[in-house]
Amino acid sequence: MEQKASLLGVVQSLYKWRKHIVIICGIAGLGTALISLFLPNYYQASTLFYAAHPDLAKPEILFNRGNQLRSFYYGGEEDVDRLLTIGESAELLDYLIDTFELYERYDINPELPKAPIRVREELLSLYEVQRNKREAIDLRVEDRDPEIAAEMANAARKKINGLAQQLIKVNQGNTLKAYRSNLQNKAANLDQLGDSLALVRAKFGIYNVQAQSELLTGQYSSARAKLARESSKLSSLREVRSIPADTIAYLAATVNGLETQVDTLSAQMERFRSGMARIQSLEKEYVDANQTLSEDRERTKQLQATYDADIPAIILVEEAEVPVVKSRPRRSIIVIAAGAIAFIFSVLGVLLLEAYRSVKWEEVFKDA
Repeated sequence: MEQKASLLGVVQSLYKWRKHIVIICGIAGLGTALISLFLPNYYQASTLFYAAHPDLAKPEILFNRGNQLRSFYYGGEEDVDRLLTIGESAELLDYLIDTFELYERYDINPELPKAPIRVREELLSLYEVQRNKREAIDLRVEDRDPEIAAEMANAARKKINGLAQQLIKVNQGNTLKAYRSNLQNKAANLDQLGDSLALVRAKFGIYNVQAQSELLTGQYSSARAKLARESSKLSSLREVRSIPADTIAYLAATVNGLETQVDTLSAQMERFRSGMARIQSLEKEYVDANQTLSEDRERTKQLQATYDADIPAIILVEEAEVPVVKSRPRRSIIVIAAGAIAFIFSVLGVLLLEAYRSVKWEEVFKDA
């Protein structure tokens, strides 16, 4: 019964002050409505994109080297985090500030000591880049001018792509520089091998191992066979008394010539054998070095082509369009909220006033 009486008293008090409560709520609502009319309209533009996998910028993928296929096209969590970090970086914010003259747009004096901080804070209150539930990156920009909002969103997205590409280009440039330096060293080594091979060839007179080997072997075999034949003939004729001395002398001279030729060919073959192994080793080393150099040159060309190529770091899903509906303020919600708050405080005020009306405040303050 006491609870019902208490609730009944509350209702009676509120009913007694109903006009005042209605007036206060009406004033709050009308006042808020008038104030909200002076609040500027803001328009929000949004662009949506995914992170591209960094492997797309590798020569192996671009030129399908080694029959490698593109197993990944969209980037992973780390790639998304990298783009989000770039999207919140000071370089990107400063780019937007300078490009769209935000000091003047946000009415901030650039000469003030804290002006850079204030303009960034103002921009961050109107700028947002985050990952949505589908792992895409949602970049939003608010501005009083809907066209500027769309331009800023698209410019921010393009700048994120450019900065992400720049990070990849730095790594590609370092790799390309290392390959070029390696090419110079290998080219110098190949020249040294060529000079060494030329000197050894000149020293041993070997310029074609296979051809000269066949030629010397044939000449030596032919000379020995001819020497054996002429020596046998000379021995046979010396036993015949009727053979003129001039013929014997001629054959003896021929045998001596053949012996000299065989000795010369034998010395040449020995010299050939002593230099052949070294020349073959140098030739193999030269061929291998030349092959490696050719492969590295081709690899360097691919790296250079990849470095010069415009490979995007993002995959665009939706470009920011000029918004036609304002994002804020929601004037109806503001008015309703103000009226509700005024009603709550009016009720509390009425209840407090009724509860302490019987209190003699003069005596309370006198006793205090």
